[in-house]
Order: sequence, then C-alpha cells, then structure tokens
Amino acid sequence: MEQDEETEDENKDSGEDSDTDTDKDDDDANEPNYIPNSIRGSCGHASVSHKCARVSNSSGTFMRKTKDSCERGKQKKRHLAYEFCPLPHRPSILRLLTKHFCQHPLLPERHGQPRTSEHIHCDSVYEMYLHCKNNHLHEVWAYLWTSWYGPDKWKLWARSAHPHTIPQKRTTMVVEAMWRNFKHLVLYLYNHPRVDFATFVLVTQALPGYRHKLLKIHSNAREGRATALRGEQIPIKKTWLVLHDREPRGKYNTKVLEWTCDCGAQKYHSYLLCKHLVRAVPCPPAEWWPTLVRYHTLPFYDICGLLPLTDRAIAPEPEVLGNHSWLARMPNMPVGPDTPAVSPLPVHIIYL
Repeated sequence: MEQDEETEDENKDSGEDSDTDTDKDDDDANEPNYIPNSIRGSCGHASVSHKCARVSNSSGTFMRKTKDSCERGKQKKRHLAYEFCPLPHRPSILRLLTKHFCQHPLLPERHGQPRTSEHIHCDSVYEMYLHCKNNHLHEVWAYLWTSWYGPDKWKLWARSAHPHTIPQKRTTMVVEAMWRNFKHLVLYLYNHPRVDFATFVLVTQALPGYRHKLLKIHSNAREGRATALRGEQIPIKKTWLVLHDREPRGKYNTKVLEWTCDCGAQKYHSYLLCKHLVRAVPCPPAEWWPTLVRYHTLPFYDICGLLPLTDRAIAPEPEVLGNHSWLARMPNMPVGPDTPAVSPLPVHIIYL
C-alpha cells in the first residue's frame, strides 16, 4: 500500500512537470521569432536571455534619459542665474558713462592738463576697458564698445566729439515733449495716421501755437512791468542763487572772463555753473536776468555787465546769435559772414 501511494505521488509530480513543460512550449510557440534557431538553442534558454537583454537595454536608455534631463535642468538653472551685468557693477559703470559724457576740451579737469578730443576718447575707452576687465565683465565691454565707445557711436552722444562747442541741451526731452503734445493734443483722435495727413496737421495746427508764443515773447506785451523770465532762465536763476549762498572750499583756478573753473563740478552741471564762478561775480540785478542767454562757446554767459570797469574792456565777446559756430559740425552747412538765414518754421513741404 505504501508503494502504491509513492507511485501515485510520483505520477502526480511528473504530471505537474509535464504541464509546466507544455506551458513553456506554448509560450515559445507564441513568442515571435526574433532570433534564429541556431542562436536560440534547443531548450529555449535564449529567449530568457533575449528578454533580459531587452530589459537591460531599456534600463540603459532610461539612465541616459535621466542623465540628459538632469544636465538640461542644470543648464536651465544656469541660464536662470545668468546676469548680463550684476547689480553691484551697474552704479560704477553709470558713473563712468556720466564722467565720459561730461568731459570736454573747453572745460578744464580738476588740477589737470588740458586734453584734446582724441585724448579724451582714448582715455575714456581705456578706463572703461580696464574696469570691465578687472571685474570680469567681458560681455558688458563687448556691448559698450559696439554700442557706445566705438568711433562711429562715440560722436553720437559724447560732448567731446565736438571740441569747439557745447550744446545747450543734454537730453532729448524738448523734442519728446513736443511730439507728446502733438500726439495727445492734436492727433488724439487718430491711432495710426498717414504720413501726409500727420504732416498737414503738424503745419496747420501744431506749429501756429509755437509761432504765437514766439511772437508774444518778442513783442513784449508786458510793457510797464518787469519782463517775465522764459525758458531756461527760470531754472538758471534759481540754481545761480543757490550756488551763490554756498561757501567755497579750497582754491581753484577760476577764470571768470572765460567762465571756466578746474574744480571739476562745472562739467557735471546742466548749465555749466559752479559756486566758485558764481561767487566770483556780484549778484546780478533784476534787469540782467531777462537778458540771460546760455551760449555754446566760451564764454558761456554774457557777464560783461557784472564785471568791474577795468575788466569790461578785455572781456571776450559772447557768441553772436544767428550765426552759430556749432553749425560747422553739420554736413554741407556753410559758415561765415555770408551764411544764409535759417528759418525756424517750415515754408515748403516736399513729399518724398
């Protein structure tokens, strides 16, 4: 009886083994034949290795993808942290730009030798280059050279590019204010007007207001009363009186007749003033302020009425209005006693 039970158990085990073998054969039969039989072998072990190989390849590609994604994430972080010009270096670069803009051969440096326009350009380029090199701002220097300090760009914004004159205005605020009024007061009903229509409206509606204001200033409609100050005479008077109340410190070479001072503050002032020059002359009377004009060349102000009688004979004459010497820097513009008068208002309109 015991032998019969053992034989039955053995038959059961052999039956289970046979079932597993048939299952394997069915799986092998259903599996697509990607590998030739010569490589697969007789027992089908190659199919297992093939599956393992597929798993290993997929894991390798997964690892490569994760590495690539990590590297891309680091690059994105690097791009997010990138700054063209870091914040601590911006004030120093702006100070150097302001300094280089204000320098001019007519304005002496602080206890320094006079320099020509070419020397100012070379020194400015070298100073900015050293500043960018010492602070590792290579891309900033490339931008500054191509957009500001190159020979073609330098003459567009630097004072020293025109060595014989200094313009009265330092910004384009006057032109911007004019176009702002033209846009908001005249063309406020039109979004994108045509060029011919905008020109017609400019001549017929915008310019008559400026012409009326100019005639009102020249006709002096306030006879019998004190002449009103106009334009930049108001801020010049206010600044003049403020500087006159300040106590000077130190001794500088102040030339009142030429209206220059080597204190270093004159070139940064909007109206070419400093407390040493203002205190070197007496306080102007009330009738002098309406005649105040800021000229382009030396001397920048007509202070002959403020000088002593001994110095009035040797005082240089100011620039003659109507025949500006700064017109020489404009191409194809004749300069001399026979220079034709330039009308401030357009007479003929030419459409191109």
